[in-house]
Amino acid sequence: MGQAKKRSDEIKALKAHGRRDDQALGKFKPAAVHESAHVIAAMHFDVPIGDGGVSLKEREDGRVSGFNDARPNQKHGNLSMGELADNRQAFLEHQTINFAGAFAEFFWGGRLIERGFDVWLSDFAHAMKIEGKRLGQGEVFYSGEQLKELRQIASRCFALLDDHATEIGPVPVGDKDIGPLIGEAVLGTRKFIQTYWKDILDFSDVLLASPGLAMTKARVDEWATVNFRRQNEFW
Repeated sequence: MGQAKKRSDEIKALKAHGRRDDQALGKFKPAAVHESAHVIAAMHFDVPIGDGGVSLKEREDGRVSGFNDARPNQKHGNLSMGELADNRQAFLEHQTINFAGAFAEFFWGGRLIERGFDVWLSDFAHAMKIEGKRLGQGEVFYSGEQLKELRQIASRCFALLDDHATEIGPVPVGDKDIGPLIGEAVLGTRKFIQTYWKDILDFSDVLLASPGLAMTKARVDEWATVNFRRQNEFW
């Protein structure tokens, strides 16, 4: 009971202090928070940022999309989900880096209510290593079965994240059930966001102030050298 209340208090604190001045920051801020969380998670786990750096752009339909070139495969190798599940630390690092963006944007007060989970499905696809068909302009096509699986995972993760569930439930991968590990990653990512919330928001402000809404790898590395200080682990 005490642990559940503690989790609930953490959620309320994040939601209460997430937003700043939306009118001044504009519609790019939620995406900036999202990409910043991915980047800060990569910094924490010593995962390199590639030459693509991090950037935001407004698409033709008016929506804002973001990109970050975090490369967890360079640290752990291109492992399958089953192989990741055999290496708890690698699994949790992989999931935290991929979950961090959507979860941080959710706590900021992002797009969940108006557009549902689909806006963040690419993050869950990366987390679950589900490959779709790239269509260009940042769009990816997922089959009906893939969409069903991704929406189910996203729904379960957000239910646990927001304290509406106590576990993820079974997630079979081969002969393994990775549900408990995913649950551990969800709660660990929430703790990560709570711990690094100021860094995430500070980095997002720098990204928004950058020419072309983009930061090169060198600029990201420079910011990390000056500003980033690693905190404790989250599991």
